[in-house]
Amino acid sequence: WSRAMAEGLFGIRPDLLEGVLNIVPGFPSDWDHASVSRQDVEYSFMKHGRRHAMGMWAGLVVGFSLALVAVGLASYLAGNAMGHYVQYIKYPGAAYIAWLGWGIMHKSKGNDDTSERPCTFVDGLIVQLTNAKMILFSLTTFGTFVLPMPNHTLADFGLVAALLYIAGPVANLTWLMVGIWLRPYFETYKRTPSIIMGVALIACALLILLS
Repeated sequence: WSRAMAEGLFGIRPDLLEGVLNIVPGFPSDWDHASVSRQDVEYSFMKHGRRHAMGMWAGLVVGFSLALVAVGLASYLAGNAMGHYVQYIKYPGAAYIAWLGWGIMHKSKGNDDTSERPCTFVDGLIVQLTNAKMILFSLTTFGTFVLPMPNHTLADFGLVAALLYIAGPVANLTWLMVGIWLRPYFETYKRTPSIIMGVALIACALLILLS
């Protein structure tokens, strides 16, 4: 069985006479990634390849930057107009983060979207510009940690925006680089990571409310 899988699905076909190892995989068309590790050979497969994925990631970075600048400017103007009422911005944001955490904890296995998606710069740009979660998260962050500061400036928004890149493009790039090895773990032990992430989000929401 293992030999049939190795030769048929993963296409590992050693040619002892020629002293070469031929790899001719036969993955189903709807597979976007796969990996195999044996004593004598190890390789991984990505349907679009990292070059295409990096193009989409570049689009994500540009979209994230444009959205972040727009949200930062809007928060700055809203903060000046709202005065001391700006402290109430954090409440709907904290409620949304808690709702996200609850949803992740109770997400069923059948809710995963495994459909094939494009992988281009424009697609990444559009995805990030229309990312409501990112916009609301950024608005909550500015409303909680910058706007309540007396005499806050645009430089303060820029500093917090730089830190937000860790939760955005840096996290995307990390998944792009090592996700193919981490994904089997998340698929096998799906409930545990979901509960951990959900609890962490709810804890963040509580900290925002108590700040």
